[in-house]
Amino acid sequence: MISLADSSLIVDNDWKQELLEQAFYLAGKAKHPLPLQQVEGFEVDTRAGLLSYALSQQVDTLSLRTETLRALVKVNAVRAKELLIEMLPLKIAPVACEQATSMGKIEPFYQVAGLVIQKGFTAEERERSLPLELLERLIGEATHPLQIKGTLALILSFGFETDLSANQSVLTIRNPDQFVAQKNRLLSRWQEALRTGVVDARSFALAYSSREFIIEFGKVLVEYRRLKQPMAEVLLSGRQWLARQFSQHTCRATTRVTPDVLPVALQNYNGFLALSERPLELMTVEEFQSVAPKQSAVAHRYWQTPQTKALLLSLKSLRFGSMEKQIELKNAGKPIAPLSVAERETLDWHRQLNEFLQDLEKWKPEDEASPLDYFHQRCITYGAVIELTPAGSMRERLLGEYLNFLQTQRWQNESFVEWLWHVRQLPKRAGAADQRWVHEAYANALDNVLQLLAKRDKLLGTKTTPQK
Repeated sequence: MISLADSSLIVDNDWKQELLEQAFYLAGKAKHPLPLQQVEGFEVDTRAGLLSYALSQQVDTLSLRTETLRALVKVNAVRAKELLIEMLPLKIAPVACEQATSMGKIEPFYQVAGLVIQKGFTAEERERSLPLELLERLIGEATHPLQIKGTLALILSFGFETDLSANQSVLTIRNPDQFVAQKNRLLSRWQEALRTGVVDARSFALAYSSREFIIEFGKVLVEYRRLKQPMAEVLLSGRQWLARQFSQHTCRATTRVTPDVLPVALQNYNGFLALSERPLELMTVEEFQSVAPKQSAVAHRYWQTPQTKALLLSLKSLRFGSMEKQIELKNAGKPIAPLSVAERETLDWHRQLNEFLQDLEKWKPEDEASPLDYFHQRCITYGAVIELTPAGSMRERLLGEYLNFLQTQRWQNESFVEWLWHVRQLPKRAGAADQRWVHEAYANALDNVLQLLAKRDKLLGTKTTPQK
């Protein structure tokens, strides 16, 4: 709906707005309110890893609404502003250390919010400083480390150009003194957000590399210096914020805290503290010696049951040859290369493939910890064996089996977004030669979502522009 409304296929702006408003409110029904990502250091083939992949489609409420506003601001910026206000306040809860997923990127929301603020106010509203008030509200409501990061980028995108005319859409500027005063208001709000922000060690560690944090905070100090404002208070607020992120707890396998060594981010920040116009206490190792890492994230790994381990070994043999051959090559110090297409067209290879498919047929959902675990692993298995099977009747048969499996699973699956990710992966796994087959199969499928995807792709690929 969003992609169609944002395309040249629809030229009526009223119709575009109608579709985008529908998309905005439908997005509120998404299962996941916010984007998520897997905690680094874990294998991809885990529950968290597959969920993270699924949400990379931007099908959580925040991502969908962000893209809706991005499209709507081109059609009716005032309405986009009204919908942005409906989304506030944006609330993000801290992530527990045992969770295998953390908050994903929310910077796009603040980028689009800045665009809406820039374009969504009338001249009379700008005269009353309403854009500045909305900007201040966004900054003041930031509590989570990712919001602190997003609002900083938002502040830096407004009000810091040397050309005053470049900021007229947001700041009410009549003279340079007023310009400086309004910039100070934004920085003061961000400084207050630092003082009151919540602790989320997991998200903080994933979002801020030591170098990235120093670069971002350095930009703030450059603005304070340009404005000829004292830096001690903002430096102190930053120190307190960093100390809270590190002092209450850290999460194993995410925040790397070495005994008797001050974390790199804190070492670098001490360099900023030294720039203050009045002495500020540097952070020391002793300040954080009592910090003990909490529980590690718990990742449910796939391919751990007897059935999946056997299937994985069989797939490896189909890809690289028999285990005896692989061991022989390894012992000889030779690389284990994938089998060629010619080697995968032999009668012996197809015999192994048929044995593998018999074992695949015996594998049932009750063999796994949950139906969703079974679904993910079976989809991955289908994708791998299709990729290995040379072109021909057997490959078409496997594509058909996989398609039927996907159709039957939509109503049995507890997570639509994870089902949809595999649906969108099938054309990629099938390869260029089978793209047309997959598209026609989706178009003729019994499942209405598959039909809709095929129709959408066909529409977006055409050059015609139908009228309302």
